[in-house]
Amino acid sequence: MAEARRKHRSLKFKIEGLALRGPYEIYWKIRNYGEEAKRANSLRGDIQKDTGTQSWSESTLSVGRHYVEAMIVKDGVCVAKSRQDVIVI
Repeated sequence: MAEARRKHRSLKFKIEGLALRGPYEIYWKIRNYGEEAKRANSLRGDIQKDTGTQSWSESTLSVGRHYVEAMIVKDGVCVAKSRQDVIVI
């Protein structure tokens, strides 16, 4: 279960312990939803390619249940995925 975080905090998500030989690509999906995110025009769900850091930084800007997914793609196939729920209070 996700631990609740307060608004206006910084979060960093990292890929650790990956036992997959390269080459592979990492993609991140940040999903914001809820009434506050909607009012702020910050509903999200897009997928972004990792810049080589195997990490992603975010700020907690709107109250609600959100999530971050990391996807590992090798030879055009998603071979692993992990999801972290984020609850902002």
